[in-house]
Amino acid sequence: MELPIVECVGCGACQQICPRKCITLDRDSKGFLRPTVNAESCVSCGLCREVCPALNVPNSRPVVGSFAAFHKDKLILRDSSSGGIFHSLASMVLGNGGVVFGAAFDQEWKVRHAYVESKEDLHRLMGSKYVQSQIGDSYRKAKGFLVSGREVLFTGTPCQIAGLKAYLRREYDNLTTLDFICHGVPSPNVWQRYLSEKSKEASAVLGSEARIRSVSFRDKSDSWKRYSLSLGFAKSESRTDDKVFRVSAFHRKDPYMRAFLNDLILRPSCHSCKFKNHNSNSDITVGDFWRCRSAYPKFYNPMGVSLAVCYTSKGLNCMNSNDLSLMPLPVEKIVKSNQSIIRSSEESPKSALFWKRYGEGQSLNTIMDEVSPYRQLLTERFKEWLGNVIYKLRTI
Repeated sequence: MELPIVECVGCGACQQICPRKCITLDRDSKGFLRPTVNAESCVSCGLCREVCPALNVPNSRPVVGSFAAFHKDKLILRDSSSGGIFHSLASMVLGNGGVVFGAAFDQEWKVRHAYVESKEDLHRLMGSKYVQSQIGDSYRKAKGFLVSGREVLFTGTPCQIAGLKAYLRREYDNLTTLDFICHGVPSPNVWQRYLSEKSKEASAVLGSEARIRSVSFRDKSDSWKRYSLSLGFAKSESRTDDKVFRVSAFHRKDPYMRAFLNDLILRPSCHSCKFKNHNSNSDITVGDFWRCRSAYPKFYNPMGVSLAVCYTSKGLNCMNSNDLSLMPLPVEKIVKSNQSIIRSSEESPKSALFWKRYGEGQSLNTIMDEVSPYRQLLTERFKEWLGNVIYKLRTI
């Protein structure tokens, strides 16, 4: 299998399709998984090349429907990253006796793909996880459910959905795929260091070794737009019902989120993503409708509004849910509100400096104070705001 390192998306389709099991996924220095082929066992069957989404990029497809939406249940909306479309779709599939795949935390708070078969377990897959998830053998398991006749909802990044569809090598009427408008996937290694540093801080406050009880990348305690990365800690020896010590930071201040949003720690393939512009082969793409308040104030919900783009009749039918408040929306408005649907994140010119300091063992707070100080971000956002105001005044 010949694929430049910069193009590999780490979906694992090649490993799962290999009949000789001669492909392993090994972590590079930044924690990203990449395939390694055991040449002695390989029989050159070519299946790995056939299912590699980076070597077989799907064509862009026409949009059959696009919407703004949010879940009518306030509690579900509160616990969702955006407008709660995923919960609505997943509930329908589970209600039909189906299976739902998505990203979940494991016991070490690493992110891996998993599946649930009941609504009681759906919370495991809810919420954004800004770390690249490890697919494991999820494609193989999903195929097993599909062949047995069960309905499957598979969610993931656009490249993971493209990998699944390539792995399956045929369409299944009982499969629905959902991806999201992706900014890029950050380094698992940086995430683990972040957790280690925060655990040490919590231990100092608690006066005892702290262990993580909860993680929320999109805590809406303040609001949907001013979300925080929130971690819950408790003493290692404490019971599950003991009081949890919470560490929370506005996403523009938190060092991990700043590194992520400033494009310092993304997988190399994310900077030239091949699965933008409606070509991941998913049925539905969802994302945040950040400009809803200014564009459609009567539809705006302060706890979150999602965008949804449908490419198939199956995806379009999924949006006909009584759980959702729905508003048809021109796809041009969606692109304007969230350009990550068509545009890759450019690598920051300070990325090399970040990784140099990271390799020296400096803390993420120290690195980000040097690489991208928060006061610099405030200045840039003020200039952006002022530019928008001037533009609007000129066009009145």
